[in-house]
Amino acid sequence: MNKKIEAYYDILSRKIKSPYETRNKSKDFSQYDIFLVKKLADRSKNLLDLGSGTGLLINSIHNCFKKIVAVEKYKEFSDFIIRKPNIDIINEDITNFKTHEKFDIITIFGVMNFFNAQEAKYVYKKVLSMMHTNGVLIIKNQFGLNDNVVIDGYSE
Repeated sequence: MNKKIEAYYDILSRKIKSPYETRNKSKDFSQYDIFLVKKLADRSKNLLDLGSGTGLLINSIHNCFKKIVAVEKYKEFSDFIIRKPNIDIINEDITNFKTHEKFDIITIFGVMNFFNAQEAKYVYKKVLSMMHTNGVLIIKNQFGLNDNVVIDGYSE
């Protein structure tokens, strides 16, 4: 992961007071994200959410799935995720996360844009190994660019 971005989130994780502080300053489309995932949800399905952040997605859909595994690098962010019996919270960098479990739906929102091409390929390969044969992968890049770009900076 880009070291400047990692340093930014390290600092943010130490001072966060609200789950909304991790949102970028652009227009909030999280209701669309929630709507999309709810359309695919079923109480018989399990969901893997990579880069769960403060749980803005999970906290709105926790009752729609049999099981949710939330993977978030920063414990300070995941402290805002609702605690329910069907939610497992794992504080781990997604590049290091390992499981033999297979998932019906995997979401990666606002994370892949922080990886270079080699790291992204590695993550995609791992994710495919965690999906059921007919599973669904939803990836959302936050910046709305039409080109592939490696970010080497951030705005405060």
